[in-house]
Amino acid sequence: MALDLNQIPVLPAKTVFVGHLILITLGVQGRWSPDSYIFYNITFMACLLWAMHQTENEKPAQLAISVNLASICLDMITIYCYFPSAFWFSEIFSVICAMGNLVLRFVTLSILSRMCIDSSNGVTDGIPPPLQQYISRGTSNPQAYEDIEQPPPQQQNPSNSPFFTPYR
Repeated sequence: MALDLNQIPVLPAKTVFVGHLILITLGVQGRWSPDSYIFYNITFMACLLWAMHQTENEKPAQLAISVNLASICLDMITIYCYFPSAFWFSEIFSVICAMGNLVLRFVTLSILSRMCIDSSNGVTDGIPPPLQQYISRGTSNPQAYEDIEQPPPQQQNPSNSPFFTPYR
């Protein structure tokens, strides 16, 4: 079964921003998280705010997608390498919030791609083709609406025109 992120209900970008803000804030409360964790998360949040502000331009959304993809990799590395050795409730809760933030990043990727497509009027030049089939909302192959209640229009062939016209 193929992964289809289009089945996720559409959330406003502001809701996702608040979700990331809460999970990042709770994720850095433990002693396990390095300083780099807060640095790249602040960079991501700034890109997300910029993408929400500049809705008529697709470049901020493309940058936010790139930073989000890099943050997904960095989150996995950080959680794996800095997993707390002390099993205190505060440390474990902090790591669980960081893992929740990692899961929320995939929803954010879908929302940012929709923002990117909406701001570029359906042209998907900024989204890599492998990602387009998962998150493009069907705008990569637009099709005309066909009204099935109306009979299709009949095309009339003029009787004077030849069947084959040569190139000129």
